[in-house]
Amino acid sequence: MADDVIVEVAQFDDQGKVGEFLKSVFAPEMTAENERAKAAGLPDVSTEDELMAADDFYFSSAEIMDYCIIARLDNKIIGVCCVNPFTSTLHFIAVTESERRKGIGRRLLEAGKTMLRKRGCDHLKIEYPINATSSMAADFFSATGLALIGSRNYFGGKL
Repeated sequence: MADDVIVEVAQFDDQGKVGEFLKSVFAPEMTAENERAKAAGLPDVSTEDELMAADDFYFSSAEIMDYCIIARLDNKIIGVCCVNPFTSTLHFIAVTESERRKGIGRRLLEAGKTMLRKRGCDHLKIEYPINATSSMAADFFSATGLALIGSRNYFGGKL
């Protein structure tokens, strides 16, 4: 595990940086998903708009901003986990490719679980923006004891 990585709640000046991080991690695969959906006759969704909307949402108020957890290395965002305590859901849990397999994802997941427990939640659902069953995310979520929930984009379990 990278000991010099700081996992903390987002700060106000992280606004915009979270959206850019999410785009860098998810946009290529989400674009491919959108192309498959478009080919199947489903409506086109702007990948960039969807990811930037997450940034806008989590920085819309100080209370909600407290539910955006960031992993930093040398003052650069290398991981994000967004928590929705109202639905007991973790959104957009991700670590930049060069920093994966160092325990950072587990630290973000544990921080998210801790937030949910403090809000009285006894279970969690992870909403992943791409087909998690066909990516390394499925291996990560399964290794942490979470199970696929009836859809290709949801994992969950007890806290």
